[in-house]
Amino acid sequence: MHVNALPGNAELVLENIQIEPPYPQKGELIRIVGDVYNAGIVETDSLASIVTVAYFIDDELLHIDELGNVKPGIGEKIKISSDLIWNAEIGDHVIKVVLDYHDTLKNEYDSLDNNTVEQSITVELLNSTKISLSTSPFYVIQGKDTSMKIIAHLVDSNSNQLLDNKKLS
Repeated sequence: MHVNALPGNAELVLENIQIEPPYPQKGELIRIVGDVYNAGIVETDSLASIVTVAYFIDDELLHIDELGNVKPGIGEKIKISSDLIWNAEIGDHVIKVVLDYHDTLKNEYDSLDNNTVEQSITVELLNSTKISLSTSPFYVIQGKDTSMKIIAHLVDSNSNQLLDNKKLS
């Protein structure tokens, strides 16, 4: 990423745009999060009383929020986050975040190149697997001295694959 900041400027840079939760299920509410830092030498409060952030999914504006003051320096990086704004839908989607959405910093102070980040996401239908535990053979224990061996297998109900010795999470 190339950032040009002239003396006296604020240069906002937007990065690390993600959704939370990162792998949503259909219908699950998500939020958009990211990081913003000021690569210039002037804090944004000295140039504008309000700086806004807009959050889009599939070109639909879903939320506008106030950014707050961003001090110069990558060490002053701040986290941004939308509200829970979208019910996840199966398919491919484009997330877009736009800093200074209302253009209060004026273009002479800030480059629009770094103020918009788009990212593609795919929401997939998760396959649920029913795991059943079956034992063989079946015994009824009636005395104290009876010993027996019971063999159990885990079987994936969709594929009938044995799940013995596999890590299940």
